[in-house]
Amino acid sequence: MNFSFRLNSIVSVVGLCALCMLYSHEVQAQEPGTGLFIPDQPLANKTIIYRFNFALGCPPIPFPNVDGASEWLLVDENDIHLFVVFDQTAPCGVPPSGPVVDFGLGTLAVGEYTLFFYRVPTTVTFPANPAEFDPVFETPFEVVEGATSIPSLNALGLVLLVILLLGVAGWRLFSLRSLG
Repeated sequence: MNFSFRLNSIVSVVGLCALCMLYSHEVQAQEPGTGLFIPDQPLANKTIIYRFNFALGCPPIPFPNVDGASEWLLVDENDIHLFVVFDQTAPCGVPPSGPVVDFGLGTLAVGEYTLFFYRVPTTVTFPANPAEFDPVFETPFEVVEGATSIPSLNALGLVLLVILLLGVAGWRLFSLRSLG
């Protein structure tokens, strides 16, 4: 019975540690019709994602063009041109895939860049010429040298860790009192 109690305690500790790790992941809230970079500060030689949260309704989320591609990326020195295909004839509304779309920008060297976001019809084939289209928006961003990241817990993860440590300390105190 003592072995079973200890095994249950070990399983509980491992479970709580796993729960702490789950809650240590940071979720970024985002308003519809806006974009953000992941990571928040783009790092050199790491994959950079541009996450765009399309507003509900028009325009619909990217559709495939006549070649079957829904986006195309052109890196021209420090100008990043992202072409996203929209079906101009589709009814307004969000398809089942949801309003948040991640666009991979690949890996970039340290420097200052500008992301140009283009909305193109389904009849456009890639590669496309940026001079033929007006960008919907452009956003400057900087890629910095990446530092070694140290894993950390958010506030809820720290609270769960403290509860775990207090529980283990209480269990040990109770075990010592019951022995002597």
